[in-house]
Amino acid sequence: MQKLMDTVKNVLSLILQDFINLIHHWDYDKNSGNQHSKELFETGFVKVKNFLEANYCNELYKQIISISEDNPITTKLDNGTFIEHRNSKTENGPDKGMIDIYNIDKSIHLKLNYSTIENILKPITTCDIYLTSIHAYINRSVENTRIYHVDNCQPVIYKAFIYLTHVSDKSFGPYSFIKNSDRFSPKVYYNLIKNLFVKKNRSTDMPSYNKEKEIIGTGHKGSLIISNQNGIHRGYPQAKGKERVAIVLNYMVISKLNYIHKTAGASIKKSLKKL
Repeated sequence: MQKLMDTVKNVLSLILQDFINLIHHWDYDKNSGNQHSKELFETGFVKVKNFLEANYCNELYKQIISISEDNPITTKLDNGTFIEHRNSKTENGPDKGMIDIYNIDKSIHLKLNYSTIENILKPITTCDIYLTSIHAYINRSVENTRIYHVDNCQPVIYKAFIYLTHVSDKSFGPYSFIKNSDRFSPKVYYNLIKNLFVKKNRSTDMPSYNKEKEIIGTGHKGSLIISNQNGIHRGYPQAKGKERVAIVLNYMVISKLNYIHKTAGASIKKSLKKL
């Protein structure tokens, strides 16, 4: 029954969001946009090389690893940073061994060029955009990652991944994306409904996708990847001994119509800032 309710909610949410996407389909500002924002608008994914210098990546890496080593179990610090050890008590759970550090900016001073990210996002839409949270991801030998999925059906969420380590090939567990799956995608609707009849699948799992449109997000340390999380995506399973460490910024796009769904208000209150 719960899965049926989740499916109905997700399908209705997606219908609403695709309606909003249709209304804002002609928002893209060609005059203020750039090649990166154009690519993100057209495909749902873009990679920017050399966003951070390698030396600064190494500094951030050391600080993030130190925080994780000081907190070997799931812990919330007094300053608001939350260190989550994913599925630490679940045998073979998805992402088991991954460490997700919420609000990493409360423990580390981040010298990031936020304007570069904002200049890619803002020409895409006339909707309000909010930076809602900043995380650090530590993946070390995470062999059982979640299959292709969508994070949510409504509202639109963009994630900006900044690699602090080299992610040279699939064995390092790169973030990956199915091009053009972020708007008006029949595959997303198909999977949402099909999952209702497949017991092992979560409601938002996306086992059916167009392999030819798969983008494997490899990159050197300092690379920036921005992706629409309403599209089909995953982090690839890693080989033993491989590592991927990244800073991850979450951006939420809100149209006035999103308030019909009553999801925007609480998230906006928690947001760091409005772009």
